[in-house]
Amino acid sequence: MDIACWCHLERDFKGSDEETRQRMDQAMEGGINILLPFIHSRGNARYRTRLKYESVQDTFSRVLALAKERGIEVHPVVLPISAMGISDQEKVRRSYFPGKPGTKPPGRQMCASWKETRDTGVLIVSDIMENYDVDGIHLDGVRYHDTGESLEHPCQCEACRQKYMELLGMDTVSPEDLKVPGILHKFIQFREDNIHEMVLRIRDLVKPKGIKLSMASRAHYLGTPLPLSPALLERYFGTSRKEEQDWGKFSSMVEGQDWVAWAHEGLMDYICPMNYSTDSDFHLMRLKEQLALVKSSAPIYDGIGRKSSVGEISPSEMVKQAEDAMKAGAAGIAIFHFNILGNDDFRELAAFKRANS
Repeated sequence: MDIACWCHLERDFKGSDEETRQRMDQAMEGGINILLPFIHSRGNARYRTRLKYESVQDTFSRVLALAKERGIEVHPVVLPISAMGISDQEKVRRSYFPGKPGTKPPGRQMCASWKETRDTGVLIVSDIMENYDVDGIHLDGVRYHDTGESLEHPCQCEACRQKYMELLGMDTVSPEDLKVPGILHKFIQFREDNIHEMVLRIRDLVKPKGIKLSMASRAHYLGTPLPLSPALLERYFGTSRKEEQDWGKFSSMVEGQDWVAWAHEGLMDYICPMNYSTDSDFHLMRLKEQLALVKSSAPIYDGIGRKSSVGEISPSEMVKQAEDAMKAGAAGIAIFHFNILGNDDFRELAAFKRANS
């Protein structure tokens, strides 16, 4: 059984070599055998690179070396769509459809409809593999980044509009258009095709090297089955904010992230659904749904939020969710995130791993 853990280089390993060694020893003693470090964000890189990031500071090399000394695998996190700063930003950005008066104003993000955007994700993976001997590549944010907005503000960048014309005979798509089942189907399909094309290219890069490919996946593959009243939002997500309610309505497929299909296609060596919840019953319900969808096509490492945007759970509650996951049929767990873990966490994780080994 594997215990993976997401970590942030700038938070978790920013101290001296001795402090970093101590944290690595804690991870090893706690049974964590896979680290998933975030090594870049937008224009910043924290690893040795040949790409033109706005700033580069190599803290990854030290972390990788110390982890390898302890037999801990390192699978750096790649954000393949949102790596602004190393591509033609003006060409690959998007703009929202203005929508109705009072709705969210136009914004700008990277749009995966541009091949140049997807090429950047592949380039980052290639760059890491050329510079480091890593055990795996872990994809995060591998999707369109208009979360919760794509149906009300469908993208109107040049690349998307060309696709609308090709598939639908119209050079723009409105929120009303997307209520038509056939139009919605084509809209979702071409977004899935674009992300799938990029994932296939990344898989082709890593497979000959024997490097594992994994991902952090959306928990809501089919969309939430619950009526998200403020009371339920507070219970399950630790918040009653309206934006959480809006986010919960959308499945990962609307964003182009059909991770269940990728599992059946054999593209992922393991998948970490981000099942962060302060409610163990809801957490287990979501995991069982995912296991039923994926079946035996890919190992599922249940994503447990020790502390996340939806709230914080205790070390014992974290281990309870982990035990529930193993009983349900998960192959391992992935914890978010390393910075919050203390002595009690590592002690309970060590006992959990011994009991499940």
